[in-house]
Amino acid sequence: MKQKVVKRGLKPNKAKVMAIAGAESHKKKRRLSIKSQDFRARSLENLTAKRQEVEEALRRLTESQKASEGLLSAHDFREEVDLAEREISAQTHYRLLERKNKELKKIETLIRKIAEDEEFGRCEECGKRIPEERLLIVPEATRCVPCQREMEKWDSRVALAEMTHSSSGRKKEPGWGPNQDSDDEVKISLKTDMDYLSFVDLGDTEPGETEGENNGK
Repeated sequence: MKQKVVKRGLKPNKAKVMAIAGAESHKKKRRLSIKSQDFRARSLENLTAKRQEVEEALRRLTESQKASEGLLSAHDFREEVDLAEREISAQTHYRLLERKNKELKKIETLIRKIAEDEEFGRCEECGKRIPEERLLIVPEATRCVPCQREMEKWDSRVALAEMTHSSSGRKKEPGWGPNQDSDDEVKISLKTDMDYLSFVDLGDTEPGETEGENNGK
């Protein structure tokens, strides 16, 4: 009578398997950590360069403003400048200054987060993580592309509504002839320096400004 031979396979050592799995997990986490540190370092470098760029733009905008104010001190030049053109130029200049100041504050906040090892790179609107590719191109981005587009549409509608309201409500002040100037009226004439404005700045300029400037000439 033949006896059945039961072949038993060797059971793997459970502790050894768990140790191997733990080592692999540790290696994976370490790789991700190195990748994250590398991304943070590159982001910090890009943000620092961007901060210097914005600070330089603010400096030149301020110098341009002072130069324009100096030109207006001459009486003959003051008489040649149209009031509507001065208003448009001044509004455009101040919008750029305000935008650049906000951008600088945002960049400084992101630099602080990276320096203090805080989480960054999440959209402030929807909370989703912003792709690293976008952050490397636009290091100061605080919104994902879809949310940024929606915000730009909203800003454009608000700006257009404000300009329409301002145009319809503007009245000519009585008491001054066509060849007379009021010292209170002639305050500032600003000429924007196109050399230091990025395409983003030009694209963000409120719609209707260029058309209004041409009509005012």
